[in-house]
Amino acid sequence: MLAVQEKVTSKTKNMGNGLYGLMRVVGLNKGELQIRSGRGWLEYRDGEIKGNYSMSIPLVDLNDHHGTTVDWQLDLSKRVSLAEALNFPEPNLLLERIENETGEHCLRVADFEEGLGTRRSAEQIRNRLANLLSLGARRLTLDFTGVNVVSSSFADEVLGKLALEMGIVSFMGRFDLRGMTPTISAIVNRAISQRIAEGDDRTPGSRL
Repeated sequence: MLAVQEKVTSKTKNMGNGLYGLMRVVGLNKGELQIRSGRGWLEYRDGEIKGNYSMSIPLVDLNDHHGTTVDWQLDLSKRVSLAEALNFPEPNLLLERIENETGEHCLRVADFEEGLGTRRSAEQIRNRLANLLSLGARRLTLDFTGVNVVSSSFADEVLGKLALEMGIVSFMGRFDLRGMTPTISAIVNRAISQRIAEGDDRTPGSRL
């Protein structure tokens, strides 16, 4: 119970945000957390903490190594802001790193080179963009300068799905796409229009 409280740590000069931050993330996500250490256990579910100590729980090593496990379950369809979880003050350092001299939050698509071809890598990029918005970025600029082509999978997984989730008007208000070649522009336009027309993968057409 003490270990999951804010600023409690066994080490000097540490913030003590590890288990506290994890519990906050799990709580905001409506997930589950269970910690077992020695013969004690703690469970956090639906905003409620329960714990107990039982002599019937076996130990890994009776003398030296009682053992500790931390198990958490998250709903990956629900985004969680780490800024909200840990109550980070603004401005956020992640946003400061991508802020240019004119105050825009700008990302170079060329820096995503490893994610321009596969859908799985593109999904990680989409989550990164969504997290930046949740951290407080009002508008993100995606600069395609230096990129000659992107895959249809990348365009759909990143821009198509964001446009579907946010709605096309909101998407256009939150993203500025710059420096696209005619080929990339055609690929992106087609991906967004098809994704909106077809809807979500799980329930096609349900978001129209």
